[in-house]
Amino acid sequence: MGQPHPAAHFLLAAALGLLGALDEARTTAKAGLALNPSFSIRRYRTNIPNNPVYLAGRERVYKGLRIAGVPES
Repeated sequence: MGQPHPAAHFLLAAALGLLGALDEARTTAKAGLALNPSFSIRRYRTNIPNNPVYLAGRERVYKGLRIAGVPES
């Protein structure tokens, strides 16, 4: 098996947050932060394609990450 991918934890945490599973979202976000302590929503926003449909979907991910307790910066 390979190394764990922090991004998978953060995307799962965002989805769980949007579903209202707050305890699971926060636990998953903490696991991601243990793997990548410098992760933040601000850093995640950098270097993204300039496509309106993609960006709209990304806003939902940001909302889920906030709900899960991922730091803004």
